[in-house]
Parts: sequence; C-alpha cells; structure tokens
Amino acid sequence: MERPDTTLAPLDGGRAELVLGRYMLERRIGAGGFGVVWRAYDEKLERDVAVKIVPGGDGDPERSRVEREALAAARLNHPGIVALYEMGSDEHEVYLVSELVRGATLQELSREGAVSDRDVARIGAALCQALDHAHARGVIHRDVKPANVMVLAEPAAGAGFAKLTDFGIAQLCTGDTLTAPGDVVGTLAYMAPEQAEGRRVTPACDVYSLALTLYEAWTGSNPVRGGSPAATARRLGRALPPLCGRRPDLPPALGEALDAALDPEPDFRPEPAQLGDILHGAQAALSDEGGLVEPETIERFGLTAVRPRTRVRTLLHRRERDRGIEGEETPRVLSVLGARLAAGLAAGLLVCAALASLGPAPPFSPAAGGGAAALLVALLPRVGWIACVLAVCAWLA
Repeated sequence: MERPDTTLAPLDGGRAELVLGRYMLERRIGAGGFGVVWRAYDEKLERDVAVKIVPGGDGDPERSRVEREALAAARLNHPGIVALYEMGSDEHEVYLVSELVRGATLQELSREGAVSDRDVARIGAALCQALDHAHARGVIHRDVKPANVMVLAEPAAGAGFAKLTDFGIAQLCTGDTLTAPGDVVGTLAYMAPEQAEGRRVTPACDVYSLALTLYEAWTGSNPVRGGSPAATARRLGRALPPLCGRRPDLPPALGEALDAALDPEPDFRPEPAQLGDILHGAQAALSDEGGLVEPETIERFGLTAVRPRTRVRTLLHRRERDRGIEGEETPRVLSVLGARLAAGLAAGLLVCAALASLGPAPPFSPAAGGGAAALLVALLPRVGWIACVLAVCAWLA
C-alpha cells in the first residue's frame, strides 16, 4: 500500500520569500486554525527548518499564544520533543522556527494501517519519556493527540522514535495563570474529564490524553468520540471499555496499565515514567507486522511517503455503529423508533378526522384510512406524510 501524494503547494507564483532576514520559505507543509507551517532553508546555518507563521499584531491573542508556545518549548530539550530554534515577529506576523521533522503524524499512519502493535508501544514509550521531561520542567502539553505526534521516517541513534509537537496551548506551572479558571482548551475527543470540566490541569491530563491516543491506535477507534461535539461531551468522564476487551490478544499487563491511565480520577493514573516502563517491557510480546517505514521510503518536502506491508492484526471487527462506548446506541435507536410511532399516530388521527368530518363519505371507514396513514408514516416518514396530504386533498377535491 502506498501513501497518497502529499506534495504541498509552493508559494504563490512560485516565488520564494525571505523572513527574519535568513529563512527562505520553500513549501507549505501544514496549516491549521493557528497559522501555516512552511518548510524553509536557513541561509545562515545552511540547514532545513520549519517555520510557523501566525498572523497577529501587538495585543493580539494569537501573538500571546505563539509567545506562550515559545516559552514552553524553550524550557525543553529532549529527543522526543520538536526543538525550537528561534521566535521572531514583525508588524503583522509572528514566526516560530523549529527543527524540520521528516516523518508523518500518527494520525496519518494509523489511517493507513501503517503501524504495528509494537510500533504503537514504541511510540508510546518515547512519548512517555517526552512528557516526563516536560512535566519535570513545569510544562503541561494539554493537547496530546495523534495529529500532534510525529513519527520519524528514519530514527537515528539517540534521536528517539517519535516527537511531540505543538506546545501552543501548553500550561507553564508558574505563579502566573495563563488561562482563567473555567477556561477549557484542547481537543475534546482526547481531553481528560477534569480538563473538559475546567478544573485544575495537572500532568495527569497529559497521561490520559496519551493513553487515549494509544488506545485508538491499537483498536482503530476512539471510544470517547461521538457523532457530534455534544455526543462526545456526554461520554467524557465515563469508564471506557477495557483495552483487552477490544484486543484480547494484547498482554494483560499492558491492558491494565492503559486502563489505569484512562481512569476518570486523575489521582489513580500512573506517572508517565511508570506507563513508559510497561510499554517498553511489552514490546517483545507484540507483533511487528506492517512496520512504519520501509527501505524504499520517499521523503517529500518534510513529509514521508511510506509503502508499508499489509498490517496483520487481530482486531474485533465491529460495525461502525457498535464502536464507541457500549450501550450508547440503544437509547438512540429507541428514541428514533418512538419518534416514528408518534408521527404515525399523529398522521393517523389527522387523516381519520379529515375523512370523518370533511367531504363525501369514503367507501371505507375513517378509522381504516387513519390506520393505513399511521402505518405508512411510521415506516416511511417523509414519503408517508406527502402521500397522506395528497390523498386527502384529492378526496376532498
């Protein structure tokens, strides 16, 4: 299986642009709600870098966010965290210059089935080390999720296997409060319950988000994510289905550790180092089918094109409606059925009343006509209502 073409657009008109007097922008490699990321060339040190450009003048909230990201990243120096080189600004924009990571996000690789069970454990162990480093320096990420995990195309000795990116909403554990009490920032589907409720954010929030990220990578679904933000919010704080219930082939100790990391109560979750030790120890017992990066890997503008082998894994194949928290679909089915029955009853009563009091007497009893209308609307709501209205109008005409 080949990765899709991930070549991204050059600058408008094919022109290069120099920013901060030394970084030549070459290709756009990412974009989001907080800015655009470019692959660039550092003309002074002669190396490739990534430049995040965020619009924002003095006093703009976005400028404060970027400055916070820089402050958080500046505290950190770890192979599992994307390194920040420089922050600069002009009248209209702020620039963050960081190392260029050659790889793909865990989100992209998981969608293609390009991660094996052992890969997931290795990624998790690397991220546990990164979080342990960040927490020890007073930095809480607050937005750990597959899209913020970069898996390296060619891990070098001592360079780690995966890197955590985007500290834009990180919280610095200092005397200064960066967010007001009750503020909620992060991605809802990966957010710890206490974080979603606006309670005090602690390192345990990152542990929960990481565990949910790994849970999704191993099972193929996020049990918290619903069909809408409201549905997702309703699932927050519930006890999630045990990992080994979805993947009974995984080592029991691994399942127990991840279940503990997903405990709704933050005090019961393990420390990143504890979870990392279990993930590291479980790797030998996990399958390595599929692999992340094949020898014929092709790098494209900072991203990686991967041709992984077909991943062989023992997943519990469920229909899409069965994924998520068990029992969630039953109330939904009952509510839909109840609504159809109510609509059918209303249609039947209206048709019966119309036939009994308006126009000539029908060749059948009004009750029979009402019953037929009720059945039709209950089975085919839209078509049924239209048919009933047309039939009554035709009879009265």
